[in-house]
Amino acid sequence: MRRFRRFPRCRRGRDPLTGFRRLSLTAFELGKLKIAAHVREELERAGIPFEAIHCKSGGLQARDTARLVVTVNGSPVHVDLEAREVEDCESIVAGEAWYKIAEFVGALRRAQTSQAWRAL
Repeated sequence: MRRFRRFPRCRRGRDPLTGFRRLSLTAFELGKLKIAAHVREELERAGIPFEAIHCKSGGLQARDTARLVVTVNGSPVHVDLEAREVEDCESIVAGEAWYKIAEFVGALRRAQTSQAWRAL
């Protein structure tokens, strides 16, 4: 007697539930996801209330860069990362991009504490 329902196997690279083709993500796309998840964790650890996190790339202004945009207190703040830095983030958790992100979160933390002192 089986306890779990077994899903049919995937045929010809299609998802058995939706029928759509499966596509693997590039190193750049995986790096963007990893960066956004890391920034979310760091902001939560620092106690900084944020409204949104976006990691955008492409377009006319940012062809070889990814722009990490964090919305805090209704105002967007961003940091730009080069394409090679984002691709490196897919496989390693060290390097230039991670230092930039740490400085970015640190600047947000300092801005939050200075605003808290102004409010008092």
